[in-house]
Amino acid sequence: IEQALGAKTWKSYITKFRFLQKTGTDLPNEESGSISFAQPIDQANTAYGQAIRVTPVQLLQAYSAFANGGKEIRPYLVDKMTNPSTGKVTYRGKTEKVAQPISADTAKQVLQTMTGVVNADDGTAKQYSLADAGYQVAAKTGTAQISENGKYLDGLTNDIHSVMAIVPEQNPKYIMYIAVRQPQVFPDANIQITLNNVFRPEMLQALNDGSAGVKSKTNQI
Repeated sequence: IEQALGAKTWKSYITKFRFLQKTGTDLPNEESGSISFAQPIDQANTAYGQAIRVTPVQLLQAYSAFANGGKEIRPYLVDKMTNPSTGKVTYRGKTEKVAQPISADTAKQVLQTMTGVVNADDGTAKQYSLADAGYQVAAKTGTAQISENGKYLDGLTNDIHSVMAIVPEQNPKYIMYIAVRQPQVFPDANIQITLNNVFRPEMLQALNDGSAGVKSKTNQI
């Protein structure tokens, strides 16, 4: 697919989604990431996550475009601060659109495709289904090799295993990213069952608690 798009167009989308630049959140020591893109093999590799380094916050920011009709929203950490003596709000976080990398129609199609990863019998994210609780999950799992000393490490215990979930698929409220780096013990066939032990209770608590998070769908990161 990357070769069909062409390296120039593919690289433009990496830029449009604001990878390789800091998000500007309040997290300390934030990195911009890096990329190897000079050779055709590197260009192809970036299409499935190798030859490029990104941060979890960059991923969350990028996925916000799928949850917000193509609008990419900068994550922020603090909703508001209140003076304990007066009750006056002294600071309030704000929703800030930083990019429009895709159209609303494309964002909708991506979310629908991500629901297939959850709903299909052979979907890699089927463990994350919340259908029994009345919610449609859109998700993407990941398995990333780790590079050391110029080569990739071997074995599933030398990978980064992750899931990115947007819930609910219609009118999304939350995006959750969970990752495990180099598990010493591989607890199940694909580690997604173990990650779901974190995802399910946390997401259901957020969805069922009306006070959890900010109500606007455009800044639920």
